[in-house]
Amino acid sequence: MRTVILTEYQVTVLTIRGVKMKFNSGDVVYWVAHHKWSADMYVDFGIVTEEFSDAVCVDKVHMHDNRYINGIPYKDFPDVTPWQKLPKGWTYNTQLFEVEWKSTVSIDSDEHLLEMSLRLDRPEDVKTALEHEFLVYLKDYDQTVPHSEVSNKLGWRIRKEHDNSTYIYPHVTLQKDNAFKTYAEARAVIDAQKAEWKRQSELTNEEWSVEQIDHDLQRWAKIYSKSPEEVQRVRDFLLGMDEVEDIETRVFGGDFQWKYEKNKKWRTIVLD
Repeated sequence: MRTVILTEYQVTVLTIRGVKMKFNSGDVVYWVAHHKWSADMYVDFGIVTEEFSDAVCVDKVHMHDNRYINGIPYKDFPDVTPWQKLPKGWTYNTQLFEVEWKSTVSIDSDEHLLEMSLRLDRPEDVKTALEHEFLVYLKDYDQTVPHSEVSNKLGWRIRKEHDNSTYIYPHVTLQKDNAFKTYAEARAVIDAQKAEWKRQSELTNEEWSVEQIDHDLQRWAKIYSKSPEEVQRVRDFLLGMDEVEDIETRVFGGDFQWKYEKNKKWRTIVLD
């Protein structure tokens, strides 16, 4: 029997996901999210609405709206302002309005002390934040963004508009093995993935190529029920070749194929 060695990342994920989880409506759930414009990851959280055999439905939450436009709370500011004359000395770099983020509670109040004491990595604190409206459901949060609109003849005005580049859908459906009851569990997946990326970055080109070959061999064996002996024979053949670091492999039509990176033609490995 061939021994399979798992990476630290695989061990961590299997350990975490091996626990059978059960959520109730209203429970806090954490998951690993990805930034829209980068490979970086972070822990997101929300409130469970429904659970199925293989999925968890979640309402996302957001910090309460503490935006102000020209000193006016965002929710009280009109969606569209009247047209007005451009200010004297206007250029394309002129700031026509100001957006600020302010605390909505007095710094000396008990509410402020409570808000500062809450930690969003603790489920009970997330629920408290929702009860006191420090957090709100994303579906109730105004995701519009203020823009200045300049007209050739009418002057300028402020308009609130949705921005597709920043809009976040307020509901999400998670696979159950990607939904965690604690922040620490989700954070552990991120830490393990970053450790795995670090490990990969330190491999030589040949070591990296061998891992890719092994990955494809495992797929080939699983899909087409290949024996450990067949897999080992193909592996020995490939690793016995020159310039292993330049070898590419693939599974195609039940066959295991290879080529050098610089070549176009794929070659099928035939076992006697």
